[in-house]
Amino acid sequence: MTETVLKAMAAARARGSAALEREWLAAISRMDSTGVSEGSLRRLLDASASPVAFSRLAKRIAGDADENCAKLFDACKKSDCCLGEWLASVDAYYGWLEKRARTAPFASAVGYVACAAEVSKCGNLPATVEKMLDEYGVE
Repeated sequence: MTETVLKAMAAARARGSAALEREWLAAISRMDSTGVSEGSLRRLLDASASPVAFSRLAKRIAGDADENCAKLFDACKKSDCCLGEWLASVDAYYGWLEKRARTAPFASAVGYVACAAEVSKCGNLPATVEKMLDEYGVE
């Protein structure tokens, strides 16, 4: 995408804050550098809570961004929870792993959140993921 488009996206998310606009621009540029399609980028951007979380997501989907997005969108569509909850839940999953100096492929995160979504009520998915991680861990 062009720099003009990226800047317009950042400005829209920043809502008048110059500092926040710079943060969003850096995060959006990082996501764009993964090679993700513009449609997927916009969809993720609309559902993302913060530029920090969006930047972390870019790092996690890099490598095969469009395939990783397709897995995420498909799993989300099969659940009753919104994409924003899914993104927060994936972030919680990786946060739990990082505290234990571990990592996992993005597909593993999507699979774990999908399992949690089966037993969670919408609005509680990130908390359900954290509870499951604390109780059962990750293989």
